[in-house]
Order: sequence, then C-alpha cells, then structure tokens
Amino acid sequence: MHRLSITVFSAFIAFIMPGHAQTAVHTAKADSLMGEYRFEEALGCLEDMAAAATDSADLAVLQGKILRCRNAIALAEFVSSPKTVAAENFHKDSFFLYLPLAERSWRICPNSLVQNRREDFPSAFYHRDGDDIIVFTDKTGNGQWGLFSTERLNDTLWTYPSSVDEGAFSSGNVLFPMLSPDGKSLYFASDGLYGMGGYDLYVSHRDGKTGKWGVPENLGFPYSSPFNDILFAISENGKYCMTVSDRASDGGHGTGDSVRVYVMEYEPLAIKRKIQDPAELKAAASLEPATSATAAVKENPVQTGKGMEKYSAVLKEIRSLRDSLSKIESGLKTMREKYAASSADENMQASIRSGIEASEAAMVQLRAESDRLNAELAAIEMDFLANGVVIDPDKALENIGNKGTGQQVVSEGFVFEKHRPGRDFEIMVEKPVKQFDYSFQILPVGRFAEDNRLPDGLIYQIQIFASAAPAGVKDLGGLSPVFMRNPSKGKYIYSVGVFETYDQARSNLGKVRSRGFGSAFINAFYDGEKISVAEGREMEHKGVPSEYMVCILSPDGSLDETASEIIKAGTSMDIIRTLNENGTVYMVGPFKTKAEAEKLAGKLIAADVKGISVEKQE
Repeated sequence: MHRLSITVFSAFIAFIMPGHAQTAVHTAKADSLMGEYRFEEALGCLEDMAAAATDSADLAVLQGKILRCRNAIALAEFVSSPKTVAAENFHKDSFFLYLPLAERSWRICPNSLVQNRREDFPSAFYHRDGDDIIVFTDKTGNGQWGLFSTERLNDTLWTYPSSVDEGAFSSGNVLFPMLSPDGKSLYFASDGLYGMGGYDLYVSHRDGKTGKWGVPENLGFPYSSPFNDILFAISENGKYCMTVSDRASDGGHGTGDSVRVYVMEYEPLAIKRKIQDPAELKAAASLEPATSATAAVKENPVQTGKGMEKYSAVLKEIRSLRDSLSKIESGLKTMREKYAASSADENMQASIRSGIEASEAAMVQLRAESDRLNAELAAIEMDFLANGVVIDPDKALENIGNKGTGQQVVSEGFVFEKHRPGRDFEIMVEKPVKQFDYSFQILPVGRFAEDNRLPDGLIYQIQIFASAAPAGVKDLGGLSPVFMRNPSKGKYIYSVGVFETYDQARSNLGKVRSRGFGSAFINAFYDGEKISVAEGREMEHKGVPSEYMVCILSPDGSLDETASEIIKAGTSMDIIRTLNENGTVYMVGPFKTKAEAEKLAGKLIAADVKGISVEKQE
C-alpha cells in the first residue's frame, strides 16, 4: 500500500512540475522585461501565460503582475524630470541617518510609542523636537504595518494613536511616512496600493477644513519604479527632495544589504511628459546625477568666520536648554508618581502639586526660549546652505572659544553627512477613546452615524426611507450606521452603510429589506456627491472616473509666464507637456469635475492667455 502511494505521488509530481516550471520561467522573463522598463512586452508575455494557466494560484500571481504592468504603462504618460545633484549607496540599516534632514530627529524603535520592530527595514520614524504631530508605522491587527498618527494636546500629553484614514491607506504594508515641511502633504511607501513595483511612493494631501488626508496618489516615474522605492522626503528648506530605492542593485551600484539615496532639486510644480521608449524611460528613472556621486562627496577645506562662531554659540545654548528640559521632565515624572502614591496625605499632595506647577511653568519658558534659538539656528543654517556650506555640529561645538580656528565644512556640490539619531523617545498618550464603528451591522437598537459626511472616493449606500420630519432610533429597525441627508426643507433621507463596492451593497440589500424596509434600494456617491449606480459601477470597472484637463496650446513651444503664475497661484495640479500637429500642448490637471477645470480656464482666458480649452479624459 505504501509503495503504491509513493508511486502515485511521484507520478503526480512528474505530471504537475513541467507546467509550474514553465510558468516560473516565463514569469522570470516578464520580471526581467519589467526591470528593463519594457512593460508592453512584459504585459504581452503575462497575458499569454494567463490565458493558458490552469492553476488558480499561478493565475492569481499572473493577474497581479499584469495589473502592475498596466499601472506602469499608465504612469509612463506622466514622467517628471528632476535634476539629481547626488546619489550614494548606504547600508539599508542606517541610510536614513545620511539624509539631508534635521539633526537628531530619527527615533529608533522600539520605544514608548512603537513597541514593534520590523524585520525587513529599519525600525525608525522621523520626528523633530517641537513638532505637534507624529506620523509613524506600526503593526495592525492583521499583522501588516499600517499608518498611524498622534497629535500633541499640551506640553506633556498626546492623543491616543489612531489609524490614518484606514479605508484609503489600509491595503498592504506602509514604510517611512514623511510630512512635507508645511505639514500639508504626507509622503510614504506602500506595497498594497495602485503601483508597479514591490514598494511604490505615494503622496496624500490634507484637507484644510476637515483635517482628513486625501486619497493617496502614486508619485509616478521617476520616483516610483518597478523595484522597491521606500522613502520620499523634502528637505526643511524646500531646496531638495530625496528618494531611497534598491533600483540600482541590478545595475552594479548596490547589493542586497544596501539602498541608494538620490538627492534632487525640488520642483513644487514640475512639468511632466509622456515617455514611450523603454530605454529613455529607464534612463529617466535611473536618477543618476550628471556628475558621479563620488565627485559630489569630497573633503572640504577648513574656514573660519564670525558666522561659525555665532552658530557654535547658539548651538551650545540649545543643547544646554535641552539638557535642562530633560532634567525637569525627569523630575516631573518622579513628582507625578509621588503625587499618585500620596493620595492619603493632603499636605504632601499640596506640596508636590506646587512643585509640579512650578516645574511645568519653567518648562513653558524653556521651550519658548528653545523655539526662539532653534529659529535663529535655522536662519544661520539657511544662510550657510545658500552659500554651499555644510556644518558638522560636533566640530562646531569643539571650536567654541577658539576664535580664528573654528571649522566650517564648505562644499561646491552636495555632501552626505551622517546625523545622530534622536534621544530616547518617551511620550505620554491619553487613554483610548472608543471610536464609532461604521461597519454595517444589525443591532438590537439601531444607531445613527456620528458623522453624516461621506468619505472621499466611490462608495455605495442603501437608502431605507424618506420622511417629512426627522426620524428617531426606533425607526431604524436595528440598522447601523444610518446616515441622514437633508437636501431640502421638509425632506429627510435615511441610508445605511458605507460599502466600497456595488457587490458589498447588493449582498446586504436583502438583509435591510427583511428589517421592514421592503422598498430599500442602492445609491452611489463619489466624493460625497450622488451619482447614478451605473456611473459608479463603470468607475469600479475602469478603476478611475472621468477627469478633466485644462489645455494650453503653444505654437512656439513655450509656456506663457502669465499662465505659469496663474497656475502656480491657483492649483497644485501637475503640468504635462505633450505634442500634437498644432504645436506644444501644456495640460494642467486632472480635475475631478468640469466646473473645477473651467474655473482655472476662466482665469487664464481673463488674463488674455491664448489657446485655452478644457478636455475630458476617460
């Protein structure tokens, strides 16, 4: 019996191996083509394999690669051309310390905020002393690395960490979230959103009115690539942006233990273009500087000057203040513990409370002075950077009191300087507040949604009834969450659920009708506005809704200065440069509605800019 089993099993292996082996060979070929940016060829290869696939596991892998190929082809329509000033390889465990960012601002994990440690990449997040928000990654309930944030409530207390708009960011793992210097944009890497590589780079913009983060957008070529692109950030002075990637590993620059840091001149409103030629696209995505990175990293001459003496003196004051703040914080912690333990002794509590209040007042004054000195230090550093001077803080401190022999590091190009990580990180967070559950439920007693605003993007709801007067909980049939819309006086519309797909809504429609709402039906919404269900399903099928672009035809190939100023002042949209039979066309967008596009077009026309049109993009 055992011999027969072994014979049958061996025959089964011999039968299935050729198919799997063939799939592996063709998949490797497709991966190689993608690495050469030959996405059309890779797509054809993968689609042929998918058509012939009989194994469901193989088919799932192939479909994932097909989607990445199609995404890459779409993203090749909008390629930026930043100027790279330097590129260098660093070990992946410490590369973040070499980025041109603030000193002592990388916080190593685990710490009081993040107890978990990553296995694939360094466990660290970026937070400058004095910032009022921290965005970081941590493990979620499903074991993935999600995006979280906490905000300062006062000098000592922070909000309980919460997931950053889970619906938009929850797919896959997230790496190295970085806020823009103005705090209005969030950059991060993810392996689970619309992309073409292992990890792609994304940006989300914060709504100034609601405080919510918008739907993430892929940064596209050349920042994202078919490889692992793990970090994007903008320097404090807005002069540089930087990308970290393993894309150069196969090109002879990196190894399995290293990543390459690319530093570029930052352009807030970059003009983008379409690149179809694979070799040209690969060259654009290489991000290598015009001169070698070796030339950009060099020894610098020693110079002296009053600027360096001032910098050293301010830096010494700041570090002295930090030491004082650290001692006071330690003392406050001890006093609070004693206060909690002395609840039975009112006199002792009064004495300790007086000490706590005095220490807190001192901290406020010291922080204000620290903020002033940091602003002064930043101004000095900006002057140095404007003149190509890079400073080593340790050497600056060594030279205090040695007038005429102080050192400042001068470079005509860019110099990678290793920074020190931040001090041991400890914060106090408030007790967690139970969040309202917006998942569809049938409960003993129905519940109204705490917030009637609908999330951005495409969602479906089930409308249960309309009435001339506001309804009560008893009218909800145990459904939750129920949203109310009041489109006109004397009309109240009630709908249940927030469903991401039509199929999710349809699968729950019968349950809703069984609760006494026999005429319930499905509605679709996009960015909070009602659309037809047919439009919603078409969006699901296509993946994106119709969009609008403002087009400026330029027969001589240049973009009018007046037009450029109006665009910069009125929008942060991309500018794409294309060619047609009539000349060069600059396209601004995409806008979600025709009205938004026409608003910008109207401003351009009013300024007498010629060749303006609004075009729909499917």
